[in-house]
Amino acid sequence: MNIYFVGFMGCGKSHYSKMLSREVMMPAFDMDNIIEDLEGTNIYDLFFEKGEEYFREVEHQVLQDLIKINKGYLIACGGGTPCFNNNMDLMNQKGATIYLKASKEFLLERLKKSRTSRPLIAMMNNLELKEFIDKTLDEREAFYKQATSIIDIEKITLPIFVQTIHKCLNQL
Repeated sequence: MNIYFVGFMGCGKSHYSKMLSREVMMPAFDMDNIIEDLEGTNIYDLFFEKGEEYFREVEHQVLQDLIKINKGYLIACGGGTPCFNNNMDLMNQKGATIYLKASKEFLLERLKKSRTSRPLIAMMNNLELKEFIDKTLDEREAFYKQATSIIDIEKITLPIFVQTIHKCLNQL
């Protein structure tokens, strides 16, 4: 069974999937990295050169390919992955989805530091970034909450995170 990490950009999907990979001896993949390899460009350029619609189609195809493999992978999804093309339903049918939940304030502080590498927020000032997080998280949260498990990541340590993941998986 594959485990899909979902949540807003900056919540730690890539970080936690890599850390958990070492702890539970499961390979981890980052959907954005796979897309970059397939397309031969970075997400930032792909997004702006070919548009969000094209990106979402490629993202959906990558997800379908990962679902077909279904070999027990940890998969860090993009922040918008669950919100398009019925992706959340697909992930829930074929594996476990774990929503890495964080407050808007926590996300704002994290994203201020990494905005240049994220196409949707690269050119935003702090006020625009805050408004974007407020609006977009409100829109996406309904999709994220369809996850099979929810973990509040703001104060969690790696050992507790690993223990929580095992608990979530045992409940499936």
